[in-house]
Amino acid sequence: MLQRALELSGAKWWPGFSDEDGIRQKVIAAGDLKALEQEVTKAKERFKLPAECRVVSVYEAGRDGFWIHRAWGGDGDRDSGGGLGEHRGQS
Repeated sequence: MLQRALELSGAKWWPGFSDEDGIRQKVIAAGDLKALEQEVTKAKERFKLPAECRVVSVYEAGRDGFWIHRAWGGDGDRDSGGGLGEHRGQS
């Protein structure tokens, strides 16, 4: 399972990914769903997860709530608690 966390702003999005053992964080342009999907694919590759593995939205913060999760056909694969354990900009 790949965990996906998103922080949204008007200009940039900060997607973060975890497989429970590691974290991958990136910055992409706001609203760029194609880039976000590419980052999901890259995260699966980095963590050596199968292409068809489950992706769970664990945290989505910012101006738009869970619309991205819903836009991807999210049907409950989200957990509003926990998150990735680190917030962008913190070590």
